[in-house]
Amino acid sequence: VVAGDEPYHKVRRFSRHLVEVPPVHDDHCSSEEPKQYSVSHKEEDKFLSMKVSDYVNYLNKRAATLESIVAERIAKGTHPVNPKDPEDDRIGRQPTQVQVQAQDEGADVQSPEDFQFSNHGGKECSVNVVDDVLYLIDYDLPKLLPKLYDDFVKNFKMPD
Repeated sequence: VVAGDEPYHKVRRFSRHLVEVPPVHDDHCSSEEPKQYSVSHKEEDKFLSMKVSDYVNYLNKRAATLESIVAERIAKGTHPVNPKDPEDDRIGRQPTQVQVQAQDEGADVQSPEDFQFSNHGGKECSVNVVDDVLYLIDYDLPKLLPKLYDDFVKNFKMPD
């Protein structure tokens, strides 16, 4: 069995939320400050399980999706990461006209941000690659992926 085909049961999920940042009050300034927003992540209660190969595919899809969103945000002249409001947060994430029309017609349309995988029991699961950040916790790299571990030590370990 290849290490990437083995299910791993300690995958933590953090859900992305847009939160309003409380204003900083200055006694010398009487004008109303515009609302400010920040992206926050909340840890979810339970672990997910998935194959390591699926986790790598999730990471690749997440990177490509985020790069696309950043490119569109830059093209529209807005900050690449930090939204100024909930509407601004949707830039680069709007469904295409084809998806909207298909959903209006009752079709079950998968978002381009959705990532499908099977858990250890074979159940189909889905996460959003932008809104759901996944982390492998306590993965035994030296034991399960020794070549990757050797490469990591060779390239990232601080010299003695």
